[in-house]
Amino acid sequence: MVQKETKPTKPKEVSKDSKNPIRKSIERQNPRTPVLKSPATKARRTVDKKGKSPNTPDKKSKEKKTKSKGKVEAPTAGMKDSVELTNKKWFCAKIYERVPSSFLGEYTDCEKPPVVATTHYLHLNKARYKDIICGESTRVILKGRPPNNDFYHANWATMPDGTTYIGAQGPMDSSLEDFWHMVVTELCPAILMLCDFVEDGKVKCVQYIPLENEQSAQYGMYKVTRKDKTVEFCKDVVLKVFEVSVPEKPEIPTHTVQHFQYQNWRDYSAPVSTSSAITLYKTFKQLKLIGPPIVHCSAGVGRTCTFIGLDLGHQRVGYCSTYPPIELVHELRKVRDKAIQSTTQYMFMVMCLLDIFIEEGVARSKWLDEFVIAYKCEMIAAAERRKSLEEKKKVDGTLTTTTTTTDSTTNTQE
Repeated sequence: MVQKETKPTKPKEVSKDSKNPIRKSIERQNPRTPVLKSPATKARRTVDKKGKSPNTPDKKSKEKKTKSKGKVEAPTAGMKDSVELTNKKWFCAKIYERVPSSFLGEYTDCEKPPVVATTHYLHLNKARYKDIICGESTRVILKGRPPNNDFYHANWATMPDGTTYIGAQGPMDSSLEDFWHMVVTELCPAILMLCDFVEDGKVKCVQYIPLENEQSAQYGMYKVTRKDKTVEFCKDVVLKVFEVSVPEKPEIPTHTVQHFQYQNWRDYSAPVSTSSAITLYKTFKQLKLIGPPIVHCSAGVGRTCTFIGLDLGHQRVGYCSTYPPIELVHELRKVRDKAIQSTTQYMFMVMCLLDIFIEEGVARSKWLDEFVIAYKCEMIAAAERRKSLEEKKKVDGTLTTTTTTTDSTTNTQE
């Protein structure tokens, strides 16, 4: 008797998210509506039965691509990672076709969305600059505080995959205790400081950490103790470790936080090399699974959002090859007022994304070298504009002298 052959049954597909308890834990810790999170139907690019990605162009469009300046490998379709790499290849190909100067124009034309900030105006003494507003919809509400004392100038930035960053203003004398309260109550594993305490003779951020090893400092109810020696994490970045305790409430566990400081990144500018920023980005991709890292500079909008934009851009392009880079600025400004404060910061963010994608398998183009040259020229021009402005202020007698405290009515200086 011949037995009939039975076709093997396909195992049921299991949602990736259902197997990810870490992500579920993060979503429970951060119940706020994620401003940057897009619907799942738009976030994923599927592959049809023939193995063809929706982002794969037809034969004619592919022939046109081979004539462009940016030649990339033919997109491949298959598993999810292959589709994401395909999207990144086509994104880079489109960028390679552009003239570097086109980035200057689109940044200048980028609109700043209106900001609703009810609580911000009740705490102007905790705002470093009068024209940088802390939006109400995404602001970090200090836990365990009454409504009249739950403000810190910081906002949640939620990525498409659900993980979060806190983009924050650098601490002021009036907000030192609030800052450490946010670190402890949000269980932040790391702080990334993208400024120096003093830059070009101007105070950008008050000293909120003890500088010597095993030294302690008291900030309100929080005692911060320096542990270990300073370590050079990578070029221009130093790492320190601190323990935060509450002597008045010994039942509260001591919290350990890593402090990364990116030195020599000045106002309205960006580094020439992308290597250190990319190294930090990869490090924070691992750290933020534990809790939301805090990223801050002086105002917390220029350098801060440039760095956060690396994660947002990496995910957005992985989901959609047609995602325009200027949309990063639009999205970040919905989260943090006036995010990305200069053309150089915008170009640096794009340059970092290109280098990340190249590390992941996208072919390098000669266009990127042209882009780097244009970027350096823009940095030089921006530095000359700032120097000219400072000289004009000196002539007019309007240059503000440096003080140890920050006036809340100061104009924007990130």
